Amino acid sequence: MATFPTSSAAANVVKTTTGVPGAFVAGSLVGGTDGSQVPLTLIPEGYGLVLFTDVNSAPSVVDFPQIPVFGSIQVTQLYYWPSDTGIKNYLKSSLSSTAGAKFIFSDVF
Repeated sequence: MATFPTSSAAANVVKTTTGVPGAFVAGSLVGGTDGSQVPLTLIPEGYGLVLFTDVNSAPSVVDFPQIPVFGSIQVTQLYYWPSDTGIKNYLKSSLSSTAGAKFIFSDVF
């Protein structure tokens, strides 16, 4: 954490955590430890679902009308697919579990 005094351009830096060399991978996923950090599905890209509330109003588009729960994922099409094998394995196991969605990844074929 850096604090800047109001009378000079100097900064006082105080370490709030202790780093361990090699403890984290560049691009690591950060989240809580209560289970809410585990990815369960993907957010689909598309046009959404057009809803008409009545005949006199304009239609509205609702994003993500259907959340995918299974499918085949082409990893070459993922924009932020990690290069680290540990993070890849974590994502694959999280997105292909008995408790959540069931996805198959193209790089295992």
